[in-house]
Amino acid sequence: MSTPLIENCTFHRNTAATDGGALSCINAAPKCINCTFVDNVAGRWGGALYVDFQPRIRLINSIIAFNTQGEGGSLWIREYFQSDFRIKCCDIYGNAGGDWIHPYEGYYGYLGNIASDPCFCNQEGPALTLEEGSPCLTDSCGTMGAWSVGCE
Repeated sequence: MSTPLIENCTFHRNTAATDGGALSCINAAPKCINCTFVDNVAGRWGGALYVDFQPRIRLINSIIAFNTQGEGGSLWIREYFQSDFRIKCCDIYGNAGGDWIHPYEGYYGYLGNIASDPCFCNQEGPALTLEEGSPCLTDSCGTMGAWSVGCE
């Protein structure tokens, strides 16, 4: 099993015919730190992310917002054998199919995790900077997502 480190990345307006509009991990243990997943689309599972076959995903200081899909929420973690995932200081908000849903609903409101509009300066991109006062700028977690404050 591979363990890719994905850090300070933006996944914006990607499309997949089946699973994982932005990122599809099969038999992998990705660690996503300070990533932004916005407006991605999947034809079947996981508008933003799809993780399958003994998933061991780590999401830290990331934003998953406004993603769409056919079924199963924007972040789809298959309960296969032993799911081992950690979600800390993340904003999961405004996604078709739900935000904090099974099997990771227990992380909402815990470890700095929120469900709030990230308040992007310009969701059309290319930079997904945050407005002053964004809920993704916290004292306890620092900056969630790949971009900091930067409205012009």
